[in-house]
Amino acid sequence: MKAVTYISHIDELESLDTSKFSEVILATRLFSQVGKLTIDEMLEIIEKCKAQKVKYTLEWDILMTESRFKMYREQFKKYADLGFSSIRLRDPGAINFILNSYENLSIDLLLDTGGHHNIKAIKVWKNLVGDRLRKIILSIELSSNVVKEFCQEIKSWGVKTELLVLGRILLFYTPRNLVSPLYTDEDLEEFENNGKYIEVAGSSEESPHKGFPIIENQHGTFMFNTKDQYLLEYLDEIEECGVDDIRIDVRHLDQESKAVVDKTISLCESFNKEEAKEFKNQYPNSTTRGFFHVNKSDVLFKKLKNKRVQREDQGFIGEVVDVVKKSHIAILVKGMRNEDVALKVGDELRLSTPDGKEKFTKIHKLTQTNGKEVQDVKTGELILIPHVSGISVKTMAYLK
Repeated sequence: MKAVTYISHIDELESLDTSKFSEVILATRLFSQVGKLTIDEMLEIIEKCKAQKVKYTLEWDILMTESRFKMYREQFKKYADLGFSSIRLRDPGAINFILNSYENLSIDLLLDTGGHHNIKAIKVWKNLVGDRLRKIILSIELSSNVVKEFCQEIKSWGVKTELLVLGRILLFYTPRNLVSPLYTDEDLEEFENNGKYIEVAGSSEESPHKGFPIIENQHGTFMFNTKDQYLLEYLDEIEECGVDDIRIDVRHLDQESKAVVDKTISLCESFNKEEAKEFKNQYPNSTTRGFFHVNKSDVLFKKLKNKRVQREDQGFIGEVVDVVKKSHIAILVKGMRNEDVALKVGDELRLSTPDGKEKFTKIHKLTQTNGKEVQDVKTGELILIPHVSGISVKTMAYLK
């Protein structure tokens, strides 16, 4: 099992023992989602790689509209013959362009996002790319047993596999600029002049979580998990799964990145689980093992739901679906007290709001949506009752 990592500056290439890597990844500002290299820096690093006989691959992982793709296609033509061992691609248009225009370029498929969680979906891509497919980058949302199953199948195709073992976890991406509107024109000009992208920390309005790293650059806005993927203590299991290359992506650690990469390589050469666990405690960021030992695809659903808007069976009548202040509350009747009547004039209701408040009211009037007053309603009907202050949509109604 070999390692691959990103080179963000020529000094990093000079300080790394490149014999320990199968290749290095060049991520430019032009072609990569969060790449830092300018084109001139990439060209300088390529010359150094050639001198040291280090293999290098270009990451072209941005997603593009048709109009933007035409521009990037023309840009790529300028650098296509620089000796890349492969092109790392995600966008279907870019994949098709490379297949049709550069028969000597190999392709590494970035299938780490987009729900590539079954081998049939991956095989569709294999059939499309054919013999030009060199490597598949697997999703980190796969458990170890699935990784092993996929690697066995992919290896039979004569294709390599890669898995992120250390680095940031992308949670969200949009081509829109969500951060720059918060800055002045002078601030933005300073960012541009210094060749930097904007990075801030975000928080959630729906949970206590905060500190999500958010990056905005020319390609859009990216939000990452507060915890980094850390699988170094399972390197032995990853190797048993049949993974060919492990990816180390610690570009966000800046000055500490070299020490982290060196330690990772040391663990690859001479694995020690206790040493890997100890290093996790020294790692600059909080970490997670993600899905590797357990499928977490549904474990968080209950946490995501507000328990206050989850139905209680005892006395349940229905759910508030509309509120018009000083006029009425609309309740979709879902519960049923008996076969004929679910709610009637004279009943008392307990109204449980999403924010945990409880209100009580006695039903003096029931009105259908056509304005007709009735004495009772059945399950499945929409009924209006007089407005009660402090009630919002998603409030649950129960018989007192």
